[in-house]
Amino acid sequence: MRIETNSSTRIYKDKLSFENLNNLSNILYVGNEAKIKAYSILVYNHEKSLSQSIHLTIKNMFNLNTYYTNYAACEAKWNKSSNVELNKMYINDLKQNINHREKSAKDLINKIKFWSKIHTHIIDISKAIKNNHSLPKFKYYRPYYFYMSDDKIFVEANYKNKTIIYNMYDFEHALVVKKISRLTNKLNMIKRGIGYQKQKLARLNTSAVKSCFGTKKLFKAQHTLYNEHFEWKEDFYKARHKTIELQGLNTVTQGNACVKYNYETNLLSIQLPYENKIGAYHSSQWFEVENVDFPYHKDLLIEAINTKNSPVSWRIEDKGDYFLFKPSYKLFKDESQINYSKANGVVGYDINYDHIAWSETDCIGNLLDFGTIHFNIANKTSGQISKILEKVALGLVQIARDKNKPLAGEDIKNISKSKLTYGNTKRNMKISMFAHKKIIEAISSRAFKENLAVFYVNPAYTSQIGKIKYMKAKGISIHVSAAFCIARRALGYKEKIPLMYRTFTTNWRVLAKELKILKIQYLYKISSTFGYSNLEAFVKDTILSNYAVFKEKPIIKFSFN
Repeated sequence: MRIETNSSTRIYKDKLSFENLNNLSNILYVGNEAKIKAYSILVYNHEKSLSQSIHLTIKNMFNLNTYYTNYAACEAKWNKSSNVELNKMYINDLKQNINHREKSAKDLINKIKFWSKIHTHIIDISKAIKNNHSLPKFKYYRPYYFYMSDDKIFVEANYKNKTIIYNMYDFEHALVVKKISRLTNKLNMIKRGIGYQKQKLARLNTSAVKSCFGTKKLFKAQHTLYNEHFEWKEDFYKARHKTIELQGLNTVTQGNACVKYNYETNLLSIQLPYENKIGAYHSSQWFEVENVDFPYHKDLLIEAINTKNSPVSWRIEDKGDYFLFKPSYKLFKDESQINYSKANGVVGYDINYDHIAWSETDCIGNLLDFGTIHFNIANKTSGQISKILEKVALGLVQIARDKNKPLAGEDIKNISKSKLTYGNTKRNMKISMFAHKKIIEAISSRAFKENLAVFYVNPAYTSQIGKIKYMKAKGISIHVSAAFCIARRALGYKEKIPLMYRTFTTNWRVLAKELKILKIQYLYKISSTFGYSNLEAFVKDTILSNYAVFKEKPIIKFSFN
């Protein structure tokens, strides 16, 4: 089952009769005003002071019929509940961001202390030379070593790939002082940011959950971007009243009580929102819009309209010069048509920033085939990214369809982006542009069209398990090995820790945490853990054995003058 949305052809305003144009404008205005009023009542707890329910209050206030009243009240409740959940998410992200910034501030303070000690040592040496006193004992601040040669004091810096020798004066003024200044400025910026974040957190915890209908950006623009207040007011009015969605009902014909569509004559009948009471009875008033056609998937819309107990929601959008009508409905498919069978295996996939890795397995979890689908979304617009990801999803589903096997992927709910501040710039850019939700939706939608099931599994440690267990053994990349682990997990297999690591631990969490610091190329060289009593010693020796100790480092005599 998935939600299908169709879009009608453009219904231009200059081709509509004055009456129909006025009716559509009134529906948009009254429906949105009633929704905004209902939301205001709910948010500011005015519901307790009402003598009637919120439905009756809105109905009497705007003289609406039952269906439009339900729309306004339900939309207001949904907006409020959505904003409450968003507020919780914002609070959680802010707390994580504050903790991460405080940790960054703590690291910066330690760095400032380190460079301040070096600066103090240089000052002590300079004072001793100036006053003709005996020099203090030279100290070693890794990787900086002070020594005297030919009655001059130098600082030797032993970096990883080279050794640089500084004159002490140049070392102090061109490196140490500037380093302390930069770190101090950065620390002050982080502390200022923490203060702003704490103020924002207090505001989120205490203030009511509000919404700005018509967008907050446009609301603020009245003070900055618009010279004429009347022009801003007109634009803000259009933004607040440009759409309305009339919910479907499964108890009425065609799945909607306010909209009826005659697909043979392309005639759309819409109910007016006002209450029309004649004596003890209520009657509804309707108007008709002609030439409303659906160029794409009209057959699916007709099927949904003619299906019993199938609600169809209609969205009316004002695009300025024309109107659009968009029906949304549930698209069901016979379960017998969808391939859920794992008898021949599955195709697992692992989503990454710039590619999707996939692997094919048989029914007992053996690797049969693998590959990657590359794409590039850097410096692309949102629309371009959507098209690129749709093409990638099409390629992945095509592979699964050719192999006649269902798909298996990670059940990723959300990727936290609250820890990006003051991190690695390239990594931050990749995470912020990682459109995992778009990829998952595109794959799911395409698989549904191709009658393929998609199984979602717990993503815990799939990358680490693949890296440790299968990358070297199968001769595949880390991402393909992660896709292989996902496929095996979808088949119901549990991964055991390799025998060579079982003397240290039987927990993947502990093993993954310790081996995560190893570079990927180091794992190809590991053949045995014999002779090691604990995992930390093994990891340390592995790093040292792969470090180029015997490589001769160039010595550079450096001066800023």
